[in-house]
Parts: sequence; C-alpha cells; structure tokens
Amino acid sequence: MNIKKFNIGFILFSSVVLLISCLGEGNNVVEYGSQPAVTALEMNGENESVFFYIQDDIKIIPKTSPGNFGTGECVLLNYKVDLDDYQGEGNQFYEVELTGSPTVLKQWDLLTTTIDTTGVLDYERLIPTFEKRNAYIKDNLFLYFEYSISDSLTIHNDYKMYYFPDQTPKYDTIPNADVYEMFLRVETDTIKTPSRTSDTKMKDVNAFAIRQFVNQYRATELAKNQDHLYFRVKYARSFNSDSTSINWGESENIAIPLK
Repeated sequence: MNIKKFNIGFILFSSVVLLISCLGEGNNVVEYGSQPAVTALEMNGENESVFFYIQDDIKIIPKTSPGNFGTGECVLLNYKVDLDDYQGEGNQFYEVELTGSPTVLKQWDLLTTTIDTTGVLDYERLIPTFEKRNAYIKDNLFLYFEYSISDSLTIHNDYKMYYFPDQTPKYDTIPNADVYEMFLRVETDTIKTPSRTSDTKMKDVNAFAIRQFVNQYRATELAKNQDHLYFRVKYARSFNSDSTSINWGESENIAIPLK
C-alpha cells in the first residue's frame, strides 16, 4: 500500500508551518508546529512502535522515542519531515525528527444530555475567539480557541460539547448541503497567582470525541449523495446585561469526510 502524500492545504490550515526548506537537508524538508495528531501502537517490522496519525490515512513515526503513549491519545506535535522520504514496507509512513516533546491534549466526551441553551451555567466562560482552523482525525475533532486573560489568574477550563440527536438540519447554500448544530459550553475554575500582573493571550486547543455524532448522521447524508457531514458549533460569545442569558456565536461550517 502506498501512502498518500501530505495534503499541504490541510496542514497549512491546521498547523503552523515553521520552515519551508532546510539547506543541507534536501529540497523538500518542512518543519511544522502545533500539528494535531492521534497516537496508535502498531507493529513496525518486528517491534511495536508509537505512530502519530496526522490524517486518518497518513501517519508519522519519530526517529527517537516520543515517550510512553497508548492508542487514541490526542497530541500536538512539532517536527521536521522530508516529504520525499517514505519509510516502511510499501512506503506506509514518514519518519520525522521531533523538535519538541509532544503536548498531550485533554479529550472531551460528546454529550447528548439536554442542557438549557437560554440560561447561563454557574461558572460559564465566554469564548471571544473561536479560530477557523480545525482538524478531524480518528474520530476526534480538534478545535482552537484564544482568550484574553490576566496573567494573575491561572485558568482551568471545563468544556462541554453536546448536541440534540433529534435535531433537524438547516440547508445552507454555501456547501449546498444540510448543516447540523453542536453546542459548546465552558465552565472555568480560576486560581490566583499574585506574582503575575500583565495581560496576555491564552491559546487553548482541545480534542472532542464526536464519533457518535458523525455516525448518527452518516447514512442520512450519504443517502443524499453528500461526501461530507457539515455542522456548526455554537458557543457563548457574550452575555446579556445582567448575565442571565447567552448571545450565541457560531463557527463557520465544519466539514467531516464521510468516504
């Protein structure tokens, strides 16, 4: 089986490209930062190794041990890769040089419990910036957020992603398809650290296990000859004047391949 070449458009969208070409390392060496991936323990010759899937059908393996990982963990990777250098029997994967330790991400389960979409949760936090980039790898949806926070606070966010299974999708002319909805809520535990005083930005990347959502509507959308499942994520963008109700923002359409 020959591996597909990197989908450069996907990687440009879902990660930070740090280096296009390295002198002395070949003409097709590229360095990536904050690349989402899902781990898998698989046989590499006679030995079991940790592979990182950066797409459902593209995997990489570090030249040196990345540490102890099981199957199905979500991480962010920084690495260099020669796009002309396939490895393994049948060119099944790329061998890469890690340029930093993998960052393990929190994985959040998908909820179907009914949650009031009009009221505010006890410790609800707004999401002022819901970034456009995302990735869907091995049943996990990676989403990127940014917060403006005071460095005097250490933030611990508790995410709740849920959907209503009996929802009726709304047709959208842009993808020429029906578009579903999911809701994202965030509750926050803040811990004061008085040694810090300045304001800063905080990036927060999380993985959400949405296989149940995709599988529920897969057959319906395939019957419509759709190649993708489209949905938007609604999130709390602002509260009303007395913080008793939410003004919802929504992401752009997110497309999950079905074939």
